[in-house]
Amino acid sequence: MEHIVVIVRVQSPEGTPVEGASVSFESAVAVLPEIALTTGPDGTLEAKLPAGLTRVRADFSGLHTVTDINLSTTEDHHPVEIMLKLPPSP
Repeated sequence: MEHIVVIVRVQSPEGTPVEGASVSFESAVAVLPEIALTTGPDGTLEAKLPAGLTRVRADFSGLHTVTDINLSTTEDHHPVEIMLKLPPSP
């Protein structure tokens, strides 16, 4: 099975990096371990995921955002970048 390197960037509603956000992944094509990765000081993390439809979720301080992306290799095999922006507090 082909794997894709992804870089996930989590931002606050104001657009600043969010350190310590919990990011989880669900794949439509493969069983992934039920773990969450944590963003670093620059609000990013790197993961290696199977190609195909994947749901990416970020959680931080009671806020969350979700996106679905169809991961496929790029011609130059560069990492796929995913930007998640948290919603404003209610």
